[in-house]
Amino acid sequence: MENEPKAMRKQVVKAMLQQTEDSNIHVRGRALHGLRNAVTKFPDKVSKKRDKILESFVHAVCECCDPRTVLEAMEGLCWMLRDPKAPLKAHVTVPLALQARTFFEDETSGLRRASMELFGHLSKFVSKKSSLFGAEVEKSMGMLLIHLQDGDPQVAQACRVALLHCAPFLSYQPLRTLVQSQLAEGVAPAISAFLREACRTLGSEL
Repeated sequence: MENEPKAMRKQVVKAMLQQTEDSNIHVRGRALHGLRNAVTKFPDKVSKKRDKILESFVHAVCECCDPRTVLEAMEGLCWMLRDPKAPLKAHVTVPLALQARTFFEDETSGLRRASMELFGHLSKFVSKKSSLFGAEVEKSMGMLLIHLQDGDPQVAQACRVALLHCAPFLSYQPLRTLVQSQLAEGVAPAISAFLREACRTLGSEL
């Protein structure tokens, strides 16, 4: 795509966007794979279609049943949401969060990693006063804490980053402070010690 004429690129992207709505799951998956490659490798070449590409990823994450298709969409969406100015509407953050949470325990490590990364990115697109997103964060704490010791290091790292991004939504201030101080970038915590402290902190709330 990088070396293709502009008119050709536009036609290719248009075709891929159309195929994300194809009735054949394999066609949709290949189209999403192509769009993911486009936004990760040549973002400047598809910037004018950014809104529609993001919409296609959101729809696939929320509506598709095929795990491979969902993974393609999640990875593309995660890449786009690295930019805090990405055109994601606040009202879709909770449905996306709900869907992401369903993959926290998936047997495929790639889906676990992508779902946790997506969950963390969503926190940037919603008000810190959002009770709905805050409720999703609270419901996710148990699984996120567990996966800090995931057998896949990439999943564990994605989990740590997600916890740090979502910490401002925690209603219990001692736990919020613990997460922000112990899991901050540049800090190298002993995860087992952190988890023991988190359990003590949660126990004191009861």
